[in-house]
Amino acid sequence: MFREQRKFPRYDVEFEVEYAYSDSTCSLFDRSATKNISRGGVSFLVHNIVRPGSLINVEMKIPGQKKILAALCKLVWKKDCDDIGHKKLGGLKILQMRTTDRHKLNDYICRLSNTV
Repeated sequence: MFREQRKFPRYDVEFEVEYAYSDSTCSLFDRSATKNISRGGVSFLVHNIVRPGSLINVEMKIPGQKKILAALCKLVWKKDCDDIGHKKLGGLKILQMRTTDRHKLNDYICRLSNTV
């Protein structure tokens, strides 16, 4: 039986993200759009070369915010999507954010929760 492991509810919302990944064999900078977000994580399409467990620097362009929010994330899971080509849907856990960015993210998610 599947057991839900998320601590926070997710909200379906789409906004632009940019992410950077590198390991001993390659470096990657790419853009994507979120599928959903929570206080603890975010989901968006990631390149196939990024493996679960990888650390990824993510910049989020949250609607209504002029400042880009930056986070260090860990790719927790990936799954295939229909007709996406070289990308898969990824679930990322937010590991680190500046305090001011964390407050802005939490305020945004609070506004989302009030509209659902």
